[in-house]
Amino acid sequence: MPGLVAAEEDVVVARTRALAGTTAPFHVRFQDVSTGPAHFYCVFAACEHNETLTALRAAAIESLGPLADPSQTGPYRPHHSFL
Repeated sequence: MPGLVAAEEDVVVARTRALAGTTAPFHVRFQDVSTGPAHFYCVFAACEHNETLTALRAAAIESLGPLADPSQTGPYRPHHSFL
């Protein structure tokens, strides 16, 4: 993960695994495939916004604390990045 020192990366991986271990499987509905100029939005599929994704995002931000990506500002746009 760019910008993280090794110790921070270990913490992020451990906290992400812990969160994944407490998350029940769920379905994601994709809306469309688009392109854009921003990093992680070069080629992406937008996901239907739902309570499950919103709650999971909030839990991830809480779990990661200051290690959460501070560049993620603005409205939440659930998606799957391809490139």
